[in-house]
Amino acid sequence: MSSILTNKAALDAARALSAGQDTLAATQARIASGRKVTSPRDNAAVYGIAQDLKADLGAARAVQDSLARGRAILEVAAQGAAQITDLLTEMRGKAAAYADASLDAPARAALKADMKALVRQIDEVAGGSSFGGVNLLRAVTDPAIALPFPGGGPNADLSFSAVADGRPGLIGLALSIYNANPSPAPRATVTGTTVDGATGFLVPPEYDQTRQLLVHFPYGDWTDFYPRDPNTVSIDLHADPFPVPPPPATPPDSAYGVTVLGFAHLPFRREERLISSPAGDTVDLIYRPMSSDFLGVDVVDLASPHTLLARIDAAIVQATKNAGRFGSQQNLVDDLAAQQAKLADAVETGIGNLVDADLATESANLQAATVRQQLAGQTLAIANSQPRWLLGLFGKS
Repeated sequence: MSSILTNKAALDAARALSAGQDTLAATQARIASGRKVTSPRDNAAVYGIAQDLKADLGAARAVQDSLARGRAILEVAAQGAAQITDLLTEMRGKAAAYADASLDAPARAALKADMKALVRQIDEVAGGSSFGGVNLLRAVTDPAIALPFPGGGPNADLSFSAVADGRPGLIGLALSIYNANPSPAPRATVTGTTVDGATGFLVPPEYDQTRQLLVHFPYGDWTDFYPRDPNTVSIDLHADPFPVPPPPATPPDSAYGVTVLGFAHLPFRREERLISSPAGDTVDLIYRPMSSDFLGVDVVDLASPHTLLARIDAAIVQATKNAGRFGSQQNLVDDLAAQQAKLADAVETGIGNLVDADLATESANLQAATVRQQLAGQTLAIANSQPRWLLGLFGKS
């Protein structure tokens, strides 16, 4: 049926033209973005899967960053450990010469000065082997754990004890000493620490004076920071009264002695923890302090030549072990980093397979969509000419 009121051919052609324009716009958008799925409207299922994979990829990249930081920390620590080992080897040669009984005093003094300079270099290297605020060659204490202690004072004699957990570290003791005799000095006898024994405290040589001080005692095995069984630490404090001053000075106060202000365990931090997988697995970078006090070579002025030589030999063994342990940890972190890099690449490839556009196909689609649009436009033009054709039936053109 021919009608000037309803032109079905024109309507069909208009729909075809609109569809062609939509197809052409979608194809151009895929070519411009490089992706065939950019929103849930394109393909809800594929879009959801791709978003989940992108989250996994972000986690994998975060793990890679964490492991890269760990590699840098270990690299700095390993280089510092190697340098300290070389310094200890040099120090060992000087200590062997220092032990020669035939040396005269000037030569012995020169060797001692050289060894003290090497000790300072060891501490400088250990203190400077830091990356991103982490230094595996220096001991770091975790927050102090308060231990019970008796109140009141001052006390001439005071004994108390507490159980500290098995983590190596320091035992801290805060004291106030009042009106005590400077000679013999007040002292604390400690048991249950790394080095048990008595420690004297310097106090003011004047009458009616108070001194507050904080002392630390090494606790646990400092060669490694692995926790051991809890241990009881006992403290025995003793002070003698200040002697009676000569007249016309005021007679001494009857109160004298020691007051305990604080007692605590300061555990060393054992590790720095890195994320090693998107699932939350971790790898630990172990602290292995290599300053002179941890290596036991900070006694040049105090130890005998043979004792010093033995300490240096032990320090070289410890430093060599630490360097080897850092090397092992480097290999572990390198393997984990390589694994995470492969995982991230695989996830990224999977995302691309899901959402990336095939540009060769899209180029062909673009050509076809352009042709279809042109044909639809021509069809619409033909359909729109139908009313003019109908006029021709009535002798009108």
